[in-house]
Amino acid sequence: MSGTTREIVDWLNLQLEVERIKDNALNGLQVEGKPDVRRVVTGVSANRALIQAAIDQKADLLVVHHGLFWSSPVAIAGPLRQRLKLLLEHDLSLAAYHLPLDLHPTLGNNSGLCKLLGLVDVVPFGIYKGQRIGFRGRLPQPAPLTAVVDRIRQGLQRDPTLLPGHQRPVSTVAVCSGGAADMVDQAIAESCDLYLSGELTEYSPAMAIEGAIDVVVAGHHATERFGVQSLATAIAQQFDVSVEFVDVPNPF
Repeated sequence: MSGTTREIVDWLNLQLEVERIKDNALNGLQVEGKPDVRRVVTGVSANRALIQAAIDQKADLLVVHHGLFWSSPVAIAGPLRQRLKLLLEHDLSLAAYHLPLDLHPTLGNNSGLCKLLGLVDVVPFGIYKGQRIGFRGRLPQPAPLTAVVDRIRQGLQRDPTLLPGHQRPVSTVAVCSGGAADMVDQAIAESCDLYLSGELTEYSPAMAIEGAIDVVVAGHHATERFGVQSLATAIAQQFDVSVEFVDVPNPF
């Protein structure tokens, strides 16, 4: 079926269970543009480059993982003002889904990482704000660490950073995309062989060594492309609109 901005956003809110999930971000519609939607663009972060790309493609709705508004009030100034100005001048709607898109069992970023690694027996992992936002599973057969890192490199098309903690064959893996390097302690507590996330912290190397766990850090942006790519497919299947994922390169 064809859709309006409100119909598409309401459908996304329902699929991603926005009302159920605690978050520090505003999930759902953030900026309202024109009511009718013929073209949708999805992307990771609502920066100026992505907004301009959506405008260039004559999109009516932009759906992202990282939106413009979080929990604290902010002044509409500087880069935020410029981004809003672009959206409003071009009547472009913006919807964002943060944690709901990280933890969704089929559409989410962490689900995508599990599929990339071919994990089986997947269960929720990683408590944040009282809810599990990542996943833990196992490889069908134990694999050398180098082979697992190569699979991540090929799947994400970037060189990940490896923090070796034991370098034995990998069987059990925990994943949590984006800025979740501090969940390595939970992966250690659950006796995982490897933890995959997006960002490093200063204490991550010591945690890997002391916890005898291998840690792979593959980039915040790179580990969070899966969700908006999945949403592009889902929107196209549900609504009679043109949908395209646009990737603005980001090394971090």
